[in-house]
Amino acid sequence: MKNKIVLFTAAFLFQIFVLISLVTFSQRIKSQAIKDGNIVRLSCHVYDPYHPFKGRYVQLVIEDSSSPYAETHNQYYLQESYADIVDNSTLINNMDLQLELYVDKKGRAVQKALTLMFEGERIDIEEYCKRMEKK
Repeated sequence: MKNKIVLFTAAFLFQIFVLISLVTFSQRIKSQAIKDGNIVRLSCHVYDPYHPFKGRYVQLVIEDSSSPYAETHNQYYLQESYADIVDNSTLINNMDLQLELYVDKKGRAVQKALTLMFEGERIDIEEYCKRMEKK
């Protein structure tokens, strides 16, 4: 019985450790990138597929296909209503879309934002969708 309790406790602590490391992984990359001033911006255009298991997301086509991040950061998840706005917007690919990534010294990257030019200012795509919902 004691062995089962020890084994259960060890398994529980291991799962907690894995969960904490997953949560802090992107924060460590973000902190390092901010400290080093290393934010990469990739020009892209979007289309909005629907996947029954993944839900709504924006599929990105990175214009610089030689970028090491072109294949690993080619999806951007949005709220369902925002994905519908992007899907119904015919002008969105004419708004100078850029995917911003935090990149650490080892070249690992985490998505920061998907931005676009709207009415003379660069804003996040979520902010654009909020403005379109109000119209």
